[in-house]
Amino acid sequence: MINKKLILSLVAASALGLSAGAQSYSFTPDVTIPSETEEFTIGAGGEATLSTDITSRILLDFGYNSEHFAFIAATSFRQDDDYSPDVANFPDGTLFDSYFMMDQGGLVFRGLGMELKVGRFEHGDAVDSPYTLFISSKRNPAVLANFRYENDFAFYETRWIELNSRSAVSTPAFTTGFPDRGAQLKTYGVKLGTMRFGFQDAAVYTGRSFDLEYFVSPMPNYLIQYVKGTTGRPWSTGSNENDIMGFFWDWQASDELYLDAQALIDDMNVFGAGGTPFNPWKAAYSLGASLDTGIGRFGFHHALATKYCFSTTSDADPSLAYPWAYYPDTRFYLASGELRSIAMEDLMIGYYNGENNMAFRLDYSGSWSGFDIVSNLEFVLSGPKSPANAWHAGGYTAGTKLFDYSLIEKKLVLEAQASRRFGDFLAFVTARAGVAINALELQAPSDTLTGVTIEDNAWIWRPGDDTDYIWSIGLGVRYDIPVMKALRK
Repeated sequence: MINKKLILSLVAASALGLSAGAQSYSFTPDVTIPSETEEFTIGAGGEATLSTDITSRILLDFGYNSEHFAFIAATSFRQDDDYSPDVANFPDGTLFDSYFMMDQGGLVFRGLGMELKVGRFEHGDAVDSPYTLFISSKRNPAVLANFRYENDFAFYETRWIELNSRSAVSTPAFTTGFPDRGAQLKTYGVKLGTMRFGFQDAAVYTGRSFDLEYFVSPMPNYLIQYVKGTTGRPWSTGSNENDIMGFFWDWQASDELYLDAQALIDDMNVFGAGGTPFNPWKAAYSLGASLDTGIGRFGFHHALATKYCFSTTSDADPSLAYPWAYYPDTRFYLASGELRSIAMEDLMIGYYNGENNMAFRLDYSGSWSGFDIVSNLEFVLSGPKSPANAWHAGGYTAGTKLFDYSLIEKKLVLEAQASRRFGDFLAFVTARAGVAINALELQAPSDTLTGVTIEDNAWIWRPGDDTDYIWSIGLGVRYDIPVMKALRK
């Protein structure tokens, strides 16, 4: 029997190129940088990953960019078995066992030091680091509204992120579907020469996917949720919502040297003094440095996140499903009825390695013989983690936790990408290789639970006994058509 997946992968490879996806390469034009010269661009690309299986993507996008206005629309046709295929009127009832993704689609308005973005966008954090804590450096796209104002002395940004809205996704933990959920991130910053200091304030709420006051009020999120959620007042919502705070600092010390640091804090405590709750000090930090040299740019980055750092604090009911994650569960049902895990990098709003880990990363980028090289070597230690399961079904215990498990995953991964531009064409080759000892496995919380509550059914990633080997390799190409430039000619 002819393998349709193989046929489509070969078609994508021959027509548009091959890629292994080792790096998070952006195929879509950047609409965050103002352009004094307006341009409308149409782009196409494709990639197919060769690893333990063959997967492919075909990408199409178009965008307009100018000084005061921009828009972008990007979609991809994927065959990777990550999600269920689209339904179609074909013999097997699917669209060649493939599916479409809405990668980006939105509007950008700029002027007078302000920028407003509304739509589905890839988005990032305040500092330039692979280990950003509040918004993942993987730049996962999401439906959002983002307003930013910046002048020579300070900047302010407020970002609403839609997490779940009108969800039809049911799981063993959420039998009636994911509750409506939204997130809000505010960033307050000052600039002292080439140094920046800032405060970040994040909230997750349930029962609605958008809350106007969180978005438009510059008041810190903690005060908003505290005032609105407290009972005994005629305006009270009674909601128990989640708020996370943090700080960042970065410094362009010279044309060559960039330094950054970021911290995230939740459930703060004074170690039980005066009878106060001895909360577990859920916290994370990251540090980084990048140096330009005559042979390229080198970087060193380090991050640590304690256990429970991004998770919910109660499994009592779905209204408390407020982890700092795009979804309140670690699994979902495919159309076939199979329960499939959600990859940690797709699940996390913030730091892509999740909670209960320590990570170190070396980066290099440079140009050699006309090729642009990007690479990194990452070493990560991980213990059990699950933003969906409060206290990992073990009940609340006081004090900060890190690596309090009999096994620890040890993962070492090398990624590299080489690309070269030929006019409006961009070609690249990628490779990825690594090993994970005591690799993380998605496991049931416990063998003794009844299976009727959220904590009984929200599974946990734990180190196991197996060693996983990681590898992929491939090629790729993208073609951009600068329409207005061509018409001017």
